[in-house]
Amino acid sequence: METAATAFDLLLSAEIGAARLEGLLRADAVLAAQWRAEAVVAEAVASIGLEDVRLAEGDLLARIADSRAQGVDAPAVEDALAVLRFLRAPGDPLADPVGELERIDRLARRDQPAEEGLSADDLRSVFAGCIGRAPLLEALRASALYGALTLRRSPVAERMVFRRGR
Repeated sequence: METAATAFDLLLSAEIGAARLEGLLRADAVLAAQWRAEAVVAEAVASIGLEDVRLAEGDLLARIADSRAQGVDAPAVEDALAVLRFLRAPGDPLADPVGELERIDRLARRDQPAEEGLSADDLRSVFAGCIGRAPLLEALRASALYGALTLRRSPVAERMVFRRGR
């Protein structure tokens, strides 16, 4: 008799899958580079999709190759490029949580005037629980806390917090 998987079972399965994938990528540097190159494009497009803007990976790749957006929502492509640049830029949320979250906030604002930001203590608290014991759960916690602190103003920013929290 099969029983329904509990939330804990699903989370544990996701953590195990992530650990296996990380092990495979650490064992083969060429495979890891290819994986990351493809994954950041998919991630950038999916992140922009959180704001109800549909964009295909091909549109983003065409923009990268042509240096201009044609026939698609140009602002969406530029937003996706900003996410792509963010994902490729190294950052350390544990060593510099305030700096990392300020970068995420700039990404979320997209040239809009800055609102009253979070305090440095609030910013530090977002990544405080990310110590590596359960990376996916810790990243979910960081993303949820950031979303609550910012009143959920940017799903893209929450997703970037999740990415950096892992």
